[in-house]
Amino acid sequence: MAIDGESVSSSRRVAEKKRKQRERFKYLQCHRDSLERIAQHCVNRVLYDLPVDPYAALLDRLSEHTKAGVRFQRVSVCPKGSDEVCCEVMALARGVKICAHRAYLPRVLVARGLAAVGGGVPFEEAGQQDACTIAAQLSAVIQGVVQDVEVINLADIHRRLCTAIDARKASAATNQEAAVAAAALRNALGEVLLDAVGHLLGSTSLEVARSALSAWHLELAEPLQCQEDLQVWQHLWPRLLVPALDNDAQGR
Repeated sequence: MAIDGESVSSSRRVAEKKRKQRERFKYLQCHRDSLERIAQHCVNRVLYDLPVDPYAALLDRLSEHTKAGVRFQRVSVCPKGSDEVCCEVMALARGVKICAHRAYLPRVLVARGLAAVGGGVPFEEAGQQDACTIAAQLSAVIQGVVQDVEVINLADIHRRLCTAIDARKASAATNQEAAVAAAALRNALGEVLLDAVGHLLGSTSLEVARSALSAWHLELAEPLQCQEDLQVWQHLWPRLLVPALDNDAQGR
């Protein structure tokens, strides 16, 4: 049975309205307390200092709380026991060093990924290396990869990671298994950096990814949490033809 065009258009408008309402509510939940606290603090400081230009002073005070100027400094690597490698992500905010995130990667995953991109040992023997050796090799490979990169510039971070750990090079030089190992290491490091960005911005890695996609004019569908969400979610997708159900049927 064909779907009425006006009904579909109306459903999409309702879905879009509900989506925007949910976004506003989530934004309010996430930022209301901090916005009120920071704004009140900045206004109080201006009233206390009595500057000649209160608006410029207020703007300066508010700018101290922006995250746009926060940049990665380095990723420090060290062994953690015999089976893990610790990655500590350091950032720089207005001259102050910050430990943004600390994560632990499996030694074998790191060893195989490094061997796949020319770590100095045969790929088949990579798992036999100790954690200290692996940590030193990883530190050399990613040294300077994210240095002085804005934490919100996810595209540049991804490009730099792909250059440092090139799965295509691994595939050409060895085999498909090595390429998969290189990609696994690159993805693991990318997840570590994404979590670090989330911590610095007071958000989650998922929300950081959503914000980046929005900046590129792309949107993610809302997560399905109940049956009503499905009714909203399905209207965000284009109309599909399903000839298996009916030769002339149009559905979603």
